Amino acid sequence: DRICKKLGVSAERAKAALTLTDNDEDSAVDVISWQLRKRKKPGDAVTTNTKPSEQVPPANIAPGPWELVVLSWNVDGLCERGISERFSAVISEIKTIKPHVVMLQEVVNEHVPRIRESLGRSYDLTMGDRSCPYFNVILVTKTVGNLKILEKSVKKFPTTVMGRHFVQVVCELHNKEFRFYTSHLESMKDHSTERINQLNKTLNFVKKRNCKSPGISIFGGDMNIRDFEVSRLDIENIGHFWDVWEVTGRDESTRYTWDTTTNSNTAAPYKCRLRFDRIYLKRSVLCTAKSLSLVGRTILQSCDMFPSDHWGLLARFNVKE
Repeated sequence: DRICKKLGVSAERAKAALTLTDNDEDSAVDVISWQLRKRKKPGDAVTTNTKPSEQVPPANIAPGPWELVVLSWNVDGLCERGISERFSAVISEIKTIKPHVVMLQEVVNEHVPRIRESLGRSYDLTMGDRSCPYFNVILVTKTVGNLKILEKSVKKFPTTVMGRHFVQVVCELHNKEFRFYTSHLESMKDHSTERINQLNKTLNFVKKRNCKSPGISIFGGDMNIRDFEVSRLDIENIGHFWDVWEVTGRDESTRYTWDTTTNSNTAAPYKCRLRFDRIYLKRSVLCTAKSLSLVGRTILQSCDMFPSDHWGLLARFNVKE
């Protein structure tokens, strides 16, 4: 009944969508909304005399999935040692991989001219709160997918003591609506409560935005989150998302993104391995996580450092048409 009232479709249509999505109401809403948006005439009646498996997309839609590539990386702009050489390596990785979307955290003002000069022709740039010493950035490709930017926003967490915020970019790629989010959540053990609140607020924002206007939503960044903190998140928020590392097989070789046993940048006298950096995909039948790998693991001879004290996360997704 809720789906029928929300979208104005028949009970039969709603039941078919629920069957297709294993009774996930949010995903069912995504499917029906996508189908309605793709119809030639908005007022056309919806036919429901076919089984979900027999439904075919309109003729102008490619039959198979396409791959979306997303890179999330804390570039450690607060460390001044080797900052120029290290960020050159970050840009080189981006140019080599050519991800559709790049989410950067701990960017500093010194980085901005380099980003614009080296990546400005290929990517649309959205910057976070530059009144802070460091901030977040989202880059979305302009070279494929007929990019159309629909909305940009920066939202500061009201109780942060570290200037933390999240960035949102809403856009169309290949005529499909995407919402990309990145953040650098509150750091250090003592700020666990604030960090959990920030992650809850962001996930809730993404979830509610999807309910109002369905699309594919991906949230990546340096969460600074510990596994025990995830268990304290509101299930009504985290339950609507897939953790990309988990759904791609929980590979131990890609688990730790901040690892003092293999990354010597911090020169830490202790051993610590944590999965600070994560990528979340809002549950949807239109997009599935394909793989996850780490980048930035080659030490630079010019400064004897890695590009960052964090490994970057490179995620690949299959997007259905």
